[in-house]
Amino acid sequence: EATRSRAEAQVMKQVCDLMASVQSQIIMRSVWPLLEKCNTICQPILGRPLTYKDGEIGFDLDDQFITTRSMSGTELALTYCAVAIAMAVVSPIKLLILDEVGRLDPQRKVELVRHLCLLVENEVLDQAILVDTNADAFSPATDSTLINFEICSL
Repeated sequence: EATRSRAEAQVMKQVCDLMASVQSQIIMRSVWPLLEKCNTICQPILGRPLTYKDGEIGFDLDDQFITTRSMSGTELALTYCAVAIAMAVVSPIKLLILDEVGRLDPQRKVELVRHLCLLVENEVLDQAILVDTNADAFSPATDSTLINFEICSL
């Protein structure tokens, strides 16, 4: 009986090790390409490259890994924006819709709009729609250097 229990425990450990390996491979094939796309396309708005460690997305800062649970509100909002942008650019219809852009401070909103306009101009994105409760916060981004940018107030 003891031999059988040890054998079952050994088999269970091998199954768990195999599942952990398969999970790691799945993550490498799905999460890493998305994060690479985030970092390539969104570096101007992120400031730091996103990475994946121990099952969490975050970034390295002074020898610490900052997860989404520890990020500031702005860092978290920018991380979500970057992930949404990366998902949009690999989609057949490259449409980005971002809600609650009001979480960003006015300067970051302008930087985001300018970056999205460049992505649209360079045909990386087809269109971007940003939703916010305060259209005035986007007015600094409406200078003549931006193409196809329009504020719609409802």
